[in-house]
Amino acid sequence: MNSLWNKLQWYCQLAKTRLYYRHIFGRIGRTSTIVKPILLVNPEFVYIGDRVQIRHGARIEAVRGRSGVQFNPRVEIGDDTSIEQGFHLACGEQIVIGKKVAITEYVGVFDIWHSYESIDIPVVDQPLRTSPVRVGDHSLVGMGAVIHPGVSIGSHCLIGANSVVTKSFPDYSMIAGTPAKLIKRFSLEEQEWGSPNHA
Repeated sequence: MNSLWNKLQWYCQLAKTRLYYRHIFGRIGRTSTIVKPILLVNPEFVYIGDRVQIRHGARIEAVRGRSGVQFNPRVEIGDDTSIEQGFHLACGEQIVIGKKVAITEYVGVFDIWHSYESIDIPVVDQPLRTSPVRVGDHSLVGMGAVIHPGVSIGSHCLIGANSVVTKSFPDYSMIAGTPAKLIKRFSLEEQEWGSPNHA
């Protein structure tokens, strides 16, 4: 009975995605589903691949402009990627999430931030800045992690829960911490995870 109910729910989500969301997004691929987002801003700049699942409570913002400054955002989410509940994404330039990426609960990905140079102006009123973000294919982003502007994550990387990622990491990296640091790397020569010096 549980299995039947789950299947029925999935078909309902698929139908809503096909009948409604595919008309407001830049692209939504075959059998992709979006479940009850809490905020969608300019979704026409968001391009979603095939068989992508975005769970409930997503907040996806493509920022077009603020305080007279215009942006040209583009969000790309690759095939077979799964995004769990409470996802928050804000894009003013470019965010690319690769294929078959697993993003767990309450993750934030941002390529945009408030500048803070002037102490005479509240931070929220200062100009926005942008720097593109990329998450490579086959990676996993742990619960509560935050990926900051300008970060590029390689393919097949693991990001620990609650990590704050402020710099880029190459393929086959295991990272964790606040700020995130390289914990292990996979050695293609030795075919195992080892010290950060492995290549």
